[in-house]
Amino acid sequence: MRSDESKKKSVICDIITAIVFVGLLVLFSVLKSDQSVAENTLVRKISRTYVYAVGNITSLLPFALFEVFVIAAVIALITIIVVYVVLLKKRKFKTLGRSALKVICAVLGLLLIYTATATVCYPRVPAINALPHEAQTQELDIIKATVEYYLDDFNALSKRLPRKDSGEVINPYTTAELSDKLKEEYKRLEDNDYFSPFTPTLKEPPILSYVLAYQGIIGISFVPTAEPNISALMPDIDKPNTAAHEIAHSKGVMYESDANLVAAYITVFSDDDYIRYSGYMNNFWEVLNLFKLYGEPELYNEYRGKVCDEIWTDIEIRREKYAEYDTFIEHIGEKMNDLYLKISGANDGVKSYTSPGSSTDVLDGNGNPVLGEDGKPLKTVKYGIIQQLLLGCYLNTFPL
Repeated sequence: MRSDESKKKSVICDIITAIVFVGLLVLFSVLKSDQSVAENTLVRKISRTYVYAVGNITSLLPFALFEVFVIAAVIALITIIVVYVVLLKKRKFKTLGRSALKVICAVLGLLLIYTATATVCYPRVPAINALPHEAQTQELDIIKATVEYYLDDFNALSKRLPRKDSGEVINPYTTAELSDKLKEEYKRLEDNDYFSPFTPTLKEPPILSYVLAYQGIIGISFVPTAEPNISALMPDIDKPNTAAHEIAHSKGVMYESDANLVAAYITVFSDDDYIRYSGYMNNFWEVLNLFKLYGEPELYNEYRGKVCDEIWTDIEIRREKYAEYDTFIEHIGEKMNDLYLKISGANDGVKSYTSPGSSTDVLDGNGNPVLGEDGKPLKTVKYGIIQQLLLGCYLNTFPL
């Protein structure tokens, strides 16, 4: 039996530890409010160093350490509840208090690691500034040429990719092979210091995939284990784009719309047909929606009608697959994800996944819409970030 003096010292040590952890959490919260300090010290020195050190270890593991951590956490939580109920019944309040203090220290320690490695990345300058983009409003002819360029490639890919009897595109890669492919794709950003030069290995946890699927989550990047994870149950056509999104998180891009942007850059401009097709499946619609911003629903419908049947087959198969897991649990999961994102620093929660464009009519001095030669109101258009990316890359390929 431990002496009372030993127990007292242990309690004091735990209290000091908890106070130190809380102090460090407050310190990181204050420091990350300064964008320069957050970028140059917290992100580039602390977060990247941690992810590099831990990621080199977890990348060697044939399983997802995050999955082991989650299972262990669930077992620990159940055990704690049972033990605490027993202690309460036996009125062993001192023992319960000492145990609770250790649990609090453990939770604060994990929260501190997550804050120092992931949360500090939220205040960064938007990723669009580190990638090719075009924010200046373009003539409608340029928009038509841009849509045609990407649509032609999208349709061509859909025709030549091998398919199952169901019509669904075949995934040619294992998770390990896809991980290696995406590591090669991310080498395009090696000279861009906005992104961490280290790319961890992609994981596909088998048990956790079921838990994530019923919460409407198809991927998660857990920075404390430096592992980007994707669900084994998602449609194959979404795996490259989702994997690229989760890898972006592990490279210091935490804001969801920014991670979507980086994933679009990595996949849409890949030389690999399957990866590029996945990129188009998730991002082509952004460039098609430019017609709506310009007030051209007829053109939108015309070009939407040019999307080939194979693509619509993949879209329908994907819709059916996700519908299998559309339950009340998914809606609870969305609420939890919304809360988590807001606490982490994304004030708009789940809305941070999108960055849509907008448009307004050009007005004359009397507040009336200015009409173009075709009799339609002229528009001032603000592109969404993926629209800026796709326009910018098109104009870089075919300069005016």
